[in-house]
Amino acid sequence: MKRSHARGFTLVEMLVALAILAILGVLAWRGIDALVHARARIDAETRDTERVVRTLAQMRVDLDRRVPDALFGGGGTHGDRLPIALELAIDASGRPGLAVLRTRADVPGAERVTYAVDGDVLARVATPAATGGEPARVVLVDGVRVFGLRVLLAAGWTDLRAYLDAGLAGGRVAALEMSIERSGGERYVQVVEL
Repeated sequence: MKRSHARGFTLVEMLVALAILAILGVLAWRGIDALVHARARIDAETRDTERVVRTLAQMRVDLDRRVPDALFGGGGTHGDRLPIALELAIDASGRPGLAVLRTRADVPGAERVTYAVDGDVLARVATPAATGGEPARVVLVDGVRVFGLRVLLAAGWTDLRAYLDAGLAGGRVAALEMSIERSGGERYVQVVEL
């Protein structure tokens, strides 16, 4: 009678198998780690983009809720060019600014809302118009390289400085383009019909 010998794994075979498993484990860990970091970066970029989009949407809401020209009783100094409740300006540093006298849904009256870049942040400042109360300043977007404003005239789009230099000869503004350019090179644009 012949006896069969059951053969097992040798120590060398076990060590080779463990080494292969260790290498596969390290490769899998590095891959999962790269995925986790990529996801965190994408989530941060998504939140940042959503912040800019919400800022442009808030600007649109403020412009849509501006006080109608009819409530000013005959007009103002720039009513033949811009809606009376809207003011466009360039500060001493050459940066454009936007101010809107808008109605509020929660309380009667109006508030003056301004948008301007201070350093590298775009801020919104809301001040109650009737009481002249304490202004509420909110930083909307940081890392802003350029906050741009252009106006649409009968002759086409023109930048804010050229429009302001033209004075009354600039004509009536049909639309306003607001753009935010970030330090990373991203550019976001919102156009609002006036």
